[in-house]
Amino acid sequence: MQVRINQVLSEFPGGIQTAANEVSWGNGDVVLTIADPNSPSALSIGGCATGAHCVFSASNLTGSMMTFNSCATQSVAPLGAAVRSIANARSSVAVRAYNDLGALGSVTANSWANTSWATTKVGC
Repeated sequence: MQVRINQVLSEFPGGIQTAANEVSWGNGDVVLTIADPNSPSALSIGGCATGAHCVFSASNLTGSMMTFNSCATQSVAPLGAAVRSIANARSSVAVRAYNDLGALGSVTANSWANTSWATTKVGC
């Protein structure tokens, strides 16, 4: 786990390790929670906090998770994997997935979706 944390901190400057499996940027505006592949319970994260939106490295809101506490468009690169599901725990805005060509799709407020989009950024 620490090797992956160190890799993320090296590749994406400005992050701070905030837990054994967590890195945050921008005073907590963006949080990466890394799933422990050796722990079955860690593979079922699923809980995106009210008022935030999250991306997951696996379908059905599982795997490693990044949490976004602001609506600014942000990179999902620290996830280290393709985005396979997105949760929108915001009450009134859609979360949009983007790549270099533009918007790929969106997830409405208070919902989630599995995705195969080539997402590089998310915002609302």
